[in-house]
Amino acid sequence: MAKPKAKAPRAAAAKAPTTDGKLKPAKGWQDMSLSEFDAALAHVRALTEKYAGDVLAALGATPTLTDDDRRHAPKLREAQYDGYFASLDVAEMRPELFKYLADKDQGKDPSRFETDLLRERLTKHRGFTDLAGAIAPVATLFSDAPLAIATQIGEPCSATYQLAKGLANVDPEVRSKMANALSAASRIGKAAAKTRAANKKKNEK
Repeated sequence: MAKPKAKAPRAAAAKAPTTDGKLKPAKGWQDMSLSEFDAALAHVRALTEKYAGDVLAALGATPTLTDDDRRHAPKLREAQYDGYFASLDVAEMRPELFKYLADKDQGKDPSRFETDLLRERLTKHRGFTDLAGAIAPVATLFSDAPLAIATQIGEPCSATYQLAKGLANVDPEVRSKMANALSAASRIGKAAAKTRAANKKKNEK
């Protein structure tokens, strides 16, 4: 007699760690209490630091780019890869027609158009781009969650700050409470004014 088929196990609910190491059903960060959020944040920080360490150990340090470098670096689209690889194939088929690009490849041999080097760089670019796509949901969470919260707190917190700042002028107890914040704001304001003046002077030249 055939044995009855075992029932398929039910999918386990998503779990999230807590500070005591036990697991509980996961919540979205919006619905977490502050203690739950702190526990989840500590767990994610540990995961992130380990991940960052593993990535740097596997691939090495990131390139050193300035903000200006980032703004002006060419942005390659997925649709461009096939065309670039194909054109490098053509350059290898007809090297005499592409020799005039020898000084454009930032290679090691100024007398040769180094298609092999460009192909290697293009392949690495695609690899990093693919990895960026894989972690995009996490990167989006880290960038958009603070923005979403800022839209909820920006106006009331700014209004509260302005009122407290005004009270600090006439209430010693409030002034003491606000002292560090007002000092920091003053330093930031002075630094911003100095930067604006330097930029204005630079643009006038």
